[in-house]
Amino acid sequence: MPIVQKRNKQLTVPEEAVKRYLDDGYDLIEVDPKTKKAVVKHKATGGIVISPGEHQQVVKELESAQEEIEKLKAENKKLQAELKKQEK
Repeated sequence: MPIVQKRNKQLTVPEEAVKRYLDDGYDLIEVDPKTKKAVVKHKATGGIVISPGEHQQVVKELESAQEEIEKLKAENKKLQAELKKQEK
């Protein structure tokens, strides 16, 4: 039987009830037999559906943020090198 989890609450539910629990915000999990830890098999959406346009907007924002992070990392590295030169 499938196991669903929400926060620290785990329930064993019938197969036909899984979709309802996913819509209620529960994640479908599996317990790894080696580590005995819960691994999320299917993340819940809580019934939220986003349009392709909204998805594309989020993807663009993510890409923009990643580019900005790379620029800031390069600037940080350069400034750290200059600081080391000044300390000598």
